[in-house]
Amino acid sequence: MRPTRITVEGFSAYRSRVEVDLEDVEFFALSGPTGAGKSSLIDAMIFALYGRVPRLGARAVAPVITAGADRARVAFEFEVDGEGYVASRVAERTETGASVKEARLERSDGSPLAAGSGEVTTAVEDLLKLRFDDFTKTVVLPQGEFARFLKAGSKERRDLLRDLLGLEVFSQMRELATVRRSVASERLAAAENHLESIDAPTVSSLEAAVSRVTHLEDLAVEIDDLMSELDELNQDLGSSRRDLGAIESAVERLGDLRPPDHLDQMEQRLTEAREAEELAEQAMGDKREEIAAIEKHLSQLPSEEAIEGARSARLELKELSTRLENLDIDVAQEKVDDLVELAEETQVRLDTANEELASARLTHAAHAVASTLEKGQPCPVCAREVVDVPAIAMPHSLSERQGALEEAKDAYRLARDKLESARMELSELTATRATLADQRERLAQSIAAALDLDELEEAARERTEASQRLVVAQRDLTQLEESWREARKRLESESESVRTVGRALMMARENIADLKPPHSESDDPAIQWKDLLSWSDERLEHLSGERTSLLDRVNRQQADIEGRQAGLVSRLEDAQVPAQPPYAVQLARDIEIARQTAEKLQTLIERVDELRSQIEESTREAAIAGALAGHLKANGFERWLMAGAINGLVVGANDLLAQLSGGGYSLEADEDGSFRIIDHRNADELRDVATLSGGETFLVSLALSLSLAETLSGTGGAGLEAIILDEGFGTLDEESLDVVASVLEELAGSGLMVGVITHVKELAARAPVRYQVTREPEGSKVEVVT
Repeated sequence: MRPTRITVEGFSAYRSRVEVDLEDVEFFALSGPTGAGKSSLIDAMIFALYGRVPRLGARAVAPVITAGADRARVAFEFEVDGEGYVASRVAERTETGASVKEARLERSDGSPLAAGSGEVTTAVEDLLKLRFDDFTKTVVLPQGEFARFLKAGSKERRDLLRDLLGLEVFSQMRELATVRRSVASERLAAAENHLESIDAPTVSSLEAAVSRVTHLEDLAVEIDDLMSELDELNQDLGSSRRDLGAIESAVERLGDLRPPDHLDQMEQRLTEAREAEELAEQAMGDKREEIAAIEKHLSQLPSEEAIEGARSARLELKELSTRLENLDIDVAQEKVDDLVELAEETQVRLDTANEELASARLTHAAHAVASTLEKGQPCPVCAREVVDVPAIAMPHSLSERQGALEEAKDAYRLARDKLESARMELSELTATRATLADQRERLAQSIAAALDLDELEEAARERTEASQRLVVAQRDLTQLEESWREARKRLESESESVRTVGRALMMARENIADLKPPHSESDDPAIQWKDLLSWSDERLEHLSGERTSLLDRVNRQQADIEGRQAGLVSRLEDAQVPAQPPYAVQLARDIEIARQTAEKLQTLIERVDELRSQIEESTREAAIAGALAGHLKANGFERWLMAGAINGLVVGANDLLAQLSGGGYSLEADEDGSFRIIDHRNADELRDVATLSGGETFLVSLALSLSLAETLSGTGGAGLEAIILDEGFGTLDEESLDVVASVLEELAGSGLMVGVITHVKELAARAPVRYQVTREPEGSKVEVVT
């Protein structure tokens, strides 16, 4: 597996989206201050693949989400054998914590491989051939894990090596072998106890049981043949009985034929009813014609409304003529003329009075001016203020002229009012005369063609007489209709009687239709009934002979069946089978009992053989499982495997350690797996690993780590294409750090992708590609420093 790109958002220290491009990178360093988020990028890579983070529990998801964020997104792009893949996961907060809501594994071209958290993890394990624990011990080497392995005691080292190399499978095999030995021993004891409790049957008893089954099966074939013959005989007997039943049914049905009562008088009653109905219908028709003639005559006479309207119109015309004659317009005209003369006279008088008054006023002007003065107002003559109004009495002649003028005015007004009233009265009379004349003219035109009063009276009389005749005729028609309804009811009753006889005849023929009665050539129900009864008598005589013959045949068939059935019962009793019907069922039950008895004996014999084989097999299995459990004890096979694994680790680690230490150190392991250092610079002195300095411990641990990573990847079938070290390089001195960097460069040059996580600037500077991680308020950032 070779990483190519890591994308995170809302993950751990990375609140915003951050991408780390690892395409074509052979040796890189993630550097930055402690807590900036260097290891979080590697955590994101592992989380995308396996849905877990090494530093957290197996189910812990919430801690990976950035504080204050609702979700975290990670996508990890990588290559396996030159083909690209993308693993991505989305974690979201929930009420109880957080969970993975989305997980996908796709090829680089977008074609899906797996979806869902568990499915993606399984697909990744199959693709990389590395489980989570293997991945974090081979591709990603955690801080301090193998220094602990180097300095651990024997038991702790065995436990660590068992976990790292997957040797726990042999402990599981030992436990399983122990369980299987216990189970086999229990199965052996149970089989022996069961065998002792079985009363094993003899072979002769099984042969006797099988012989009875064969005998009963042969008898079943014989009984089946007898039953088939009896079935045929019973079928023949049933057929004969059905034929006899059909004849007896036909005799009974023919005997039940009864013609309706009064069949001979039925046609005569129907004819009389039909004639009465026709006569009543004819009388109704005549009466309806009479009524139609009267109604036609009435339609030709003026209606009562027309007569009354014509009479009223002529009386109204007469009244209009009288009113016109009584209008006295000439008198009204003379009155108007007189009043016109009077008005003219009063007008002349009024004009004269005005002239005389004006003349008097000129004569007495001083009085006229004085009458207009007011105290305090200017004088109209001198324009001075009037101090006192002079008291000048009106002259006598002026007063008279004033009184004469008032009288002339009153007379003129009265004459004018009377003239206006007379003119209005004349106008109303003229309008009334015109209206009455117009009404009279129109009324006269409307009744010009109408009958006169004498003719109207004659028409009214004729109409009254015709109406009376119509009432009498309608009353007679009502009585005739009632008589017709009674005749019709009688006809329907007689017709229904005929139909009833016809239906009775039809039902009678349907009841004996299977006997094929002949059809009568007559339409008369009475004759049809007589023909049917005559045929019935002949048919009854013929059926009586057939019935006697069938009775004899039924008796013979019954006797034959009873004889054969007695022979069947005898055969069953000889075979000790209960002779109870149904015989085939009883025989089948006894055959089944015999078979079960034989099968039970056979099963017991087979069970005994099976138990004996099981005892032999359980004895062998318990011995093998016990031996395997003994071989797989911790001080046996597992110890041998661990010794071999440690020796292999030592060989691989020494190759690397020779480079890292410049040939100054090598490792060896004793029998219990404890490590010791061979100090070649000090005459190959053997040193305890506890005497190593911090830098020396790191170099030895790194050699062991790389050796174990190669061993684990090879064991799982996974090619080691990348390795990421998260170790404490700060413990190394300058020279050792340079050696480590050179080894890492050499590994990168061999085609292995190498990544280191460190805050040691000197080591980070040796990497061709360095990713500087910085922590900021809005989240950590990653910058590429080449």
